[in-house]
Amino acid sequence: MERDPEDKADLIKYQIESAWNLSQWQVVEESCPQTTSTDWQTNLGKSLLLAKNDDENRLHEHVAILRKDLMIPVAAAAMEQGSYRRSYDYLIKLQVLDEIETLSSLKDITEETIEKIFAEWKTRLTFSQYSLSTLEPVLKVRRALVEMAINRKQNEAVKVKLKTELSHCWLMSAKVARKAGQLNKAYNLLLEAQQFSHKEVFIESAKLSWARDCKTEAITILEKGIADQFPTLTFGFEKSKMGEYKPEALEVCGKAKLLLAR
Repeated sequence: MERDPEDKADLIKYQIESAWNLSQWQVVEESCPQTTSTDWQTNLGKSLLLAKNDDENRLHEHVAILRKDLMIPVAAAAMEQGSYRRSYDYLIKLQVLDEIETLSSLKDITEETIEKIFAEWKTRLTFSQYSLSTLEPVLKVRRALVEMAINRKQNEAVKVKLKTELSHCWLMSAKVARKAGQLNKAYNLLLEAQQFSHKEVFIESAKLSWARDCKTEAITILEKGIADQFPTLTFGFEKSKMGEYKPEALEVCGKAKLLLAR
């Protein structure tokens, strides 16, 4: 852009997307145009910037304009055969806007409201088309939103919930990348998830090693993960010892043991 200023208009959207992915909000602010753009990535960056700045009124106005623009091709596609498939990308964008608006509008975040929102997000992923092009944009925005929420003043219990969701987003991104065959990308995403000590990271790490044809390493990772996280359940599921763990932890242990057996 410095070398060829005439290309700036075409490249600015990539700069904005890269900047908000790296939480460089000053760059986003300097790069975003004052008026509503026709480019989705530019508008998305501006929406996230308004959410970051807690500018609720402008955010609602901006999202309302974007939502109205997105509904035009959705309405047009609805009149033709295969409308759901044709309008799916627009529906994903509408979902992203809804999630930005929902989490940004919460002022007094409690554990109950966070759990309710994250349960809804998890359900949406279950019903979404399982592909990198569909899920990656959603997960990237969720990571940015949750990081914003963590940086606001929260009580410790809420921060723990938010960090758990952030680690889940990183882990889910790694899983989606692995299933799409982008193993190097999956590895980098997994490194981010490992910072949060998510219980299922070792399972995904083993699956990634298996996908990279490191069979022995995958088995070793599983055995070590089970021994480290569930020391009293390493050699079986004794009822007297299962009470030490939460149901979610027991489910992770069961997944790991089933994968190891396979």
